Amino acid sequence: MRRLRPYYALARKTVEANVRRLDFPFKLTFCLTFWCNYRCETCNIWKMKPRDELRLDEIQRFFRQAPGLLWVDLTGGEVTLRKDFPAVCEAVLDGCPVGRPKK
Repeated sequence: MRRLRPYYALARKTVEANVRRLDFPFKLTFCLTFWCNYRCETCNIWKMKPRDELRLDEIQRFFRQAPGLLWVDLTGGEVTLRKDFPAVCEAVLDGCPVGRPKK
């Protein structure tokens, strides 16, 4: 039952968002980078010049201040091209502990 708790919270917020305006978003699509080493025909992100990307400390601060997020989608160009990608993932998990198993 404990493992299902995050799913219940997500389902509850999804239903609630369809009935009223929430005080805080529960889902975030976060663009980490425009860097991409692919040239997909369906996507032109590789044509964009990367600029103004958040530093790791800024990402950590953001997620510490947004503990109500239940769903975070990390996207962009190719996110694994960021050398600090594992640390970014850790910042997301630390800042959004709802579904994270306890250490």
